[in-house]
Amino acid sequence: MPLSTNDSRFPFSAIDLSVDNPIPGIITAPEFTAAKAEVSKTEASKRSLIAAAAAALIYGLVRNVKPEHVIEIGTYNGGTSEIICQALHENGGGTLHTVGPFDAERVQPIFDTWPRSLISHLQFYDMTSMEFYYELAARGVRPEIAFIDGDHSYEAALFDIQTLSKILTRRGFLLIDNISQAGPHYAAMDFLERNPSWTRCTARVPQWADPTKAFDRERTTIPGTDFEVLRAPQSYIVTARPTTFGEFPSGTEVRGLRIHIESGVGKLHAQCVLRGFGATAVEVVAHGAIDIRAPGVVDLIFPQPLLIKGSFVRCCAEPWLVWIGETPLQLVTAPILIEEATPRVIPFQA
Repeated sequence: MPLSTNDSRFPFSAIDLSVDNPIPGIITAPEFTAAKAEVSKTEASKRSLIAAAAAALIYGLVRNVKPEHVIEIGTYNGGTSEIICQALHENGGGTLHTVGPFDAERVQPIFDTWPRSLISHLQFYDMTSMEFYYELAARGVRPEIAFIDGDHSYEAALFDIQTLSKILTRRGFLLIDNISQAGPHYAAMDFLERNPSWTRCTARVPQWADPTKAFDRERTTIPGTDFEVLRAPQSYIVTARPTTFGEFPSGTEVRGLRIHIESGVGKLHAQCVLRGFGATAVEVVAHGAIDIRAPGVVDLIFPQPLLIKGSFVRCCAEPWLVWIGETPLQLVTAPILIEEATPRVIPFQA
């Protein structure tokens, strides 16, 4: 259904999100030129570290995707945050989760000037991105769009990319700023090399980029921005290399894993590590394997429930999967912890 542009602060075009790379459709539309001009006039744009074209791209993407959750790593002065919240307000819903460990004293007074219509879509986190990811996991937040504009070192950028890739919804968008710098650029390229099922959403070939330069403004594949845009695949992919989906908050007992198979014929090997953290740390592991012959939901129940005893501040479970088959295993969702008995199960093979 075409998106309505009525009451939109900035022009935008409705795009076809079914294509793998919809970014050219946004930036080549006549509305995009007008959007850049309008965005550049705003106080939000003046407070942002990204160009007006980059802000207009984010705005158009949010308006089209209509996300329930957007994540921003690096709040700074809240300029980009305001553009995103404007788009969420016009969508009629959604929350921006923005994190800035050094920004609270400066940006909070700015947020206090926002109208209620925008501030209702904002959650600001005065913490590091590592602390932030723990908070999101505890709340079960899975964003459709994530924007990385934090620490520009290779290690920090790669950490943000890898962590967000695990919680991003399938077909979600990961926008990485400061690609002109070596850290974010090589972090993005190394991630793509290790995750070939992801789409690099390009709008041009950076033919003038110089491989001998660590800093190169010609490196971006999206004109007018300093972005790489990566898009998650339709499915979660599991191969012969152990794959984890991160640590999930849990109780003190886990009976198994619920796995939603999209496609694949072969043998699935699984491990789950249950940990409790308190005055003492406890860790227990269960493992097994099962043959997969058709799509569907399988409940893998451990021969003995994973159980830890004691008083814990935090408990978490970390599932790992290994797939042996002619083609990769494709999952509709990440594994789900089974913490209560279910009537129909397919048990692990010992």
